[in-house]
Amino acid sequence: MDLLDENKTKIILHPKSNNSSVEWSLENYSKLIELLPKKKFQIFISGTEKEKILLQPFLEKHKNQIVDLVGKINLSDFISFINLCDGLIACSTGPLHIASALGKFALGLFPSTRPIHSQRWKPIGTNAHYIESGTKNLDNIFPEKILEYFSLKH
Repeated sequence: MDLLDENKTKIILHPKSNNSSVEWSLENYSKLIELLPKKKFQIFISGTEKEKILLQPFLEKHKNQIVDLVGKINLSDFISFINLCDGLIACSTGPLHIASALGKFALGLFPSTRPIHSQRWKPIGTNAHYIESGTKNLDNIFPEKILEYFSLKH
């Protein structure tokens, strides 16, 4: 694919879960985008067509910093695209588990409440990682922690 910058680390942020999981706020994703060095990272935002309307203001805000894939590719192509990238950050969603199954850097964000906690749903694999919030939401997971964790593990 010619949209990939071979000189940068390609990271997918998958901010929504189609209401299947506790989600990290778009404000936190925005802060993370601002913190990731532009010369080092190429950032892709993924999601379903149904989520596009929810993400539109976020996508518009970051249009010069990200590549918008929301609702633009089917599942089969998305799996292939994940395989071309270096990693993915998301809450407990299918794309997180696909990335970990492909051996990509996969960082999952989880609340600490049962039955949706990391011990049940964390990604598995050699490059699979997770951060648990310690609470019922993801507010205690700060973008700086993600950046630090990603920098240390990748």
